[in-house]
Amino acid sequence: MFFMQRWGLVLMDVQMPVMDGYTAAREIRRWEGEKKRKETPIIAFTAHAMKKDMQKSREAGCNFHLTKPVKKDTLLKTIMDHTREPGTESSHVQEQEGVVVHVDPDLRDLVPGYLENRQKDIRSIQSALEQGDYETIRFLGHSMKGSGGGYGFDTISEIGQFLEAAAKKEDGPEIEKWLRKLSTYLERVQIAPE
Repeated sequence: MFFMQRWGLVLMDVQMPVMDGYTAAREIRRWEGEKKRKETPIIAFTAHAMKKDMQKSREAGCNFHLTKPVKKDTLLKTIMDHTREPGTESSHVQEQEGVVVHVDPDLRDLVPGYLENRQKDIRSIQSALEQGDYETIRFLGHSMKGSGGGYGFDTISEIGQFLEAAAKKEDGPEIEKWLRKLSTYLERVQIAPE
């Protein structure tokens, strides 16, 4: 059973008998929340490629959505992207002149709104920090951690994870550091042309 041991990543077939993959993903997230366990990356694996299907995967708690048939290189890259340990400032969280991100064509229309919402998160976190509201910061960091990779922004996921960890420790200077990195990243990120 899934809960008896720790797994590095779950490839979740969304059309399983008895319990579909969306329900299974929600159950995993519920259990992790109850046990205060670190989230296991969940990759939805399905033949459905519509925007609503990708959104359904994200809402169920999946970190990414792969559409069948999938190329071996794409599968391996996705696995590597979601199993990297962010214990240090990784290769993604760098000070670069420009950061070009390749976005799934089906998500391109959603990306501007997603990035704009991250700018709003910066303001919300700054306000929460001034009020000593670390729970709001933890929640927003956790949300970023879960959503970034689904849109192709692994750096946002990593920064979200660091913000969440800093909020749990109520470490204001660390939160400010990661807010600066997020702000810099959002200023420099560019979407690769189709």
